[in-house]
Amino acid sequence: MQFIVTLLLQIAAGVLLAPLIVSLAPLGRVYHVVYALVLGLLVWVAGLLAAQVLKGPAPHRGRLVASMVGALVGVAVVLLPAFVPATENAIHLVSEPLYLVAGALLGYWVVR
Repeated sequence: MQFIVTLLLQIAAGVLLAPLIVSLAPLGRVYHVVYALVLGLLVWVAGLLAAQVLKGPAPHRGRLVASMVGALVGVAVVLLPAFVPATENAIHLVSEPLYLVAGALLGYWVVR
């Protein structure tokens, strides 16, 4: 049960709060990188809040780093068509922020 609640809270934080926070500052070329780092931090904070409320084990710093690295891998996938034009049709089948959210969540949940 704790897994489901934590995952839903993390998805909500990533999908709803990350765009709001990133839109507050003009970022230019580093938009995707800052978005990924904010998203990784939000996923970790949501996991921390869920652990506090549900009296579970708190996520450690390794999960924070893993969620940020996962989100940065999502950025690499989003930016791949700029370097390999043949991948453009495959990459744009899914919304760009979904790759970042999926990477952050995978990074968070793979580390144990």
